[in-house]
Amino acid sequence: MASQNTVIKLKEKTPARSGAFLQQSGPASVVIDGKQFICDDEIGGSKGECKWEISFRGNNAGYDQFSFSTTNFPVNEAGSEIKMLFPKNTSSFKLLSKCIEGAAYWINLYEINIPGKKTFWMTSTYESMSATASQYESSGVANNFYFSFFFDRRIAEETCAN
Repeated sequence: MASQNTVIKLKEKTPARSGAFLQQSGPASVVIDGKQFICDDEIGGSKGECKWEISFRGNNAGYDQFSFSTTNFPVNEAGSEIKMLFPKNTSSFKLLSKCIEGAAYWINLYEINIPGKKTFWMTSTYESMSATASQYESSGVANNFYFSFFFDRRIAEETCAN
């Protein structure tokens, strides 16, 4: 079995202050069943390994959330992202709220219960960058996708409400 290099190289050596929060980010590798996840630009026709960015956010006491983001994620239907990224754990996800519903932009809030682990929460956000031809041409991507994980339900719900 080949080993995976899971080192995250953060852009900042120390957390940067962003308002009341501290934040660090950098590129990350996402592997599902030992394979890199493939992103697909449906409009431009290009396929390739997703280029993921990870971001850690918190306060002086420590990080309380982290997020993954990528472009051209091959999903445009709310809810199907769970089946794609977590194919063996879909029963661990409970949809709590459809924070925003729409064809070009949506956010879902999930509660995640994995046996033997502490409960945590996740928002999945889809942002179409191709609602119009000029929008796609200026952005160069079909969509942006964000997965944010929270260790505090209150913060997850506040994110959903905003």
